[in-house]
Amino acid sequence: MKIDLQKIENTLKDFFEKDLRIVAHKNPLQNITDELISVMDNNLKIIGDKVFAPNVFRVSIRDKKLMDDDDMKEWKKYAQEIIRDIARDNALQLAGPLHIQVFYNPKLDKEFNITVTNSSIPSGKTVNLYSENNSEEQPEVITDGYLITADDNYYQIVKLITTIGRREDNDLVIDNLRISRVHAQIRQIKNKHVLFDLDSTSGTKVNGVKIHQHTLNHGDVIEIADVPIIYGTNQDFIPEEENKSKTRILSSKKEMKIKK
Repeated sequence: MKIDLQKIENTLKDFFEKDLRIVAHKNPLQNITDELISVMDNNLKIIGDKVFAPNVFRVSIRDKKLMDDDDMKEWKKYAQEIIRDIARDNALQLAGPLHIQVFYNPKLDKEFNITVTNSSIPSGKTVNLYSENNSEEQPEVITDGYLITADDNYYQIVKLITTIGRREDNDLVIDNLRISRVHAQIRQIKNKHVLFDLDSTSGTKVNGVKIHQHTLNHGDVIEIADVPIIYGTNQDFIPEEENKSKTRILSSKKEMKIKK
């Protein structure tokens, strides 16, 4: 299946000719947009009678000077609108909440690179629930896994139990009043990462569905109240040092800061 871009071509043209008329780096942004759509087109998945488009896009850029932060924020909003429009016009379903992440990687052998991920698509099969009895035997080796926050910061999972919440002694601290003091946990069970909601007030979702517990898959979008966090296991993705941290704080404005 190929995406029909006829309906979106005028929107693309108007954005780059009008909305970004003051942006000095139009060409790189336009090239990235063209590649974003191409990668989306090449990663459609047909399951039954439905066609799913990827919902997590990782854009790696070699040169930070390619565009400034304001340009990038404007472009990300536009790109998300374009992807949603393409999905609607082509009867595609997104595998989960849509996120576009941008990272800088000076080791790239080209100007930019784009990879995509589909969040786990519900199969309709019964999900195994883990109880305290079948999770007693803990492995000695930590399963690879990481979390990426809404502002593209990276948190490596390095413990068998990772706590998430508003209280400062959590592993991932979110400074947001909608978040419970101890909101959720990610536990390593049988070499899998399992997300548990700890009876939080605002609830926890995975790929838009409210959960009590959920075995995480690469690309899943976790929502702690209204704060999105992306889970991944792909060890080919290694962020730059400035994006890494063992413990971080999300402010009420959803800006990531290193916990002192």
